[in-house]
Amino acid sequence: MTGQTWPLLVGLAAWLAMAFAYWPTLRLYGQPAVMALLLPLAALLFTLMTLDSARRHWRGRGGAWKGRTYGADAVADG
Repeated sequence: MTGQTWPLLVGLAAWLAMAFAYWPTLRLYGQPAVMALLLPLAALLFTLMTLDSARRHWRGRGGAWKGRTYGADAVADG
């Protein structure tokens, strides 16, 4: 195998293993099995939301929900 083929095959195997592991959950909720192939997009979305949350934290803005923001002082007040 060439240097570029090996990582591609490992990534494909990991993607298929992840989709196979998710398949019972899709069956439970009556979703088509092909939806398991979209898991990398869900992971990308989760990563972007996590990075946005970190950015907001670093700026001192805190989390936002329904138009309200919760900063560090809201957590300290409990």
